[in-house]
Amino acid sequence: MKCSFNLHEDEYIQEAVGLLHSIGATWITSDNIHDYFLEVEFRKTPAILKTASNLEDSLNICRLSSIGLSFYLVDLIFGGETEKNLHFELNCADGVVFVPMGNIESISTVGNIVLNK
Repeated sequence: MKCSFNLHEDEYIQEAVGLLHSIGATWITSDNIHDYFLEVEFRKTPAILKTASNLEDSLNICRLSSIGLSFYLVDLIFGGETEKNLHFELNCADGVVFVPMGNIESISTVGNIVLNK
């Protein structure tokens, strides 16, 4: 799942950079973190993230820490045939989805690999 950074707090930026450095991505700094995308694989993908990833080009990470990833979902546009019956149960258009680190299979800076046909 392609993810971009939407970190606004300096504390969250430093926390994410520290974690990325600990896994070897030392070229990502607090000055350039918003220029990078991560590819995140889950052991079990939460249903809301599956749906959101089909509607958006990338999902926004609002916090990355040793305990997990938080995604900020905002203004998901439901349309087309496959999404015509989707709606927000609580009439909300945004919110945070937390995924514990134990449910993360991998975090990659390589991006998605696509087989050429």
